Amino acid sequence: MLLLISATKTYLCSDKLMDKTFIALLGNKSFETIPDLFIEYGLIDRYSNKSKFVAVPYKTEQQICNIIDSLPIDKFYKRNRLEIDDICSVLSPIYKVDFKFDSELDFQNGVLGKITFNPLEIHIAKDLKSDVCRWRFTFAHEIGHLVLHYKRLVDYLDEYIDDEHTISFNQDYSIYFNKRLEIQANLFASRLLLPQEPLLRIVNDYFKRERIYKGYLFLDSQPCNMDLTFRLLRELQDYFGVSKEVAKYRLISLGLIKDTTDNSIQGILKRTL
Repeated sequence: MLLLISATKTYLCSDKLMDKTFIALLGNKSFETIPDLFIEYGLIDRYSNKSKFVAVPYKTEQQICNIIDSLPIDKFYKRNRLEIDDICSVLSPIYKVDFKFDSELDFQNGVLGKITFNPLEIHIAKDLKSDVCRWRFTFAHEIGHLVLHYKRLVDYLDEYIDDEHTISFNQDYSIYFNKRLEIQANLFASRLLLPQEPLLRIVNDYFKRERIYKGYLFLDSQPCNMDLTFRLLRELQDYFGVSKEVAKYRLISLGLIKDTTDNSIQGILKRTL
């Protein structure tokens, strides 16, 4: 009895509880979601949509950047562009993960990629090959799940599937998946594909060339502002191999675009990381 009280006290005093939104103790077991507690009591035998109930710790943008910087990223790039073959060859032995790029996923119903845990594999729908920018972002998003979330998901799921909704930047509407899980993976992917130092250099050169002195682009319905923004996004698309939407997302998070046409990205970053 004394040992149980001591263990409980130690657990309750742990700094790890700072990240928890729910905690329950039953005997010498702890539970971080209500469904897991119900399963232990025998009230339910399983629950669907498990990923929604996975407790994903809060991470700041800087923490995610630090995690990326802790990887051997100097081996990931050629002329500042993420090289898929290189990152696969580096991460495969570190995480014991295989990469499957010819997977027959349910692309017609929006499935773009998935990560499986037994065995540990990352799959990208082969139908995405015709859309290079979308393919690269899906890949980087799945790498985000591997690096950020593997230890969380492996105890809950056999696989985790990403579709056009989970990878979308506008996730305010969804009640069907874990928003924090996806937003962190999106943030990871955008940082991985658009490394900050070369990105800022290109943006600063563009601002000088276009005589933009306020330090950011203002995006509204005016044709001149739309044209300035579009031309910068096109440069970033060509240089980094990303879509204009991914480049826009990255620049908004850095405060380099003030977007009055759609503030949902900023709102999501503030609320859900």
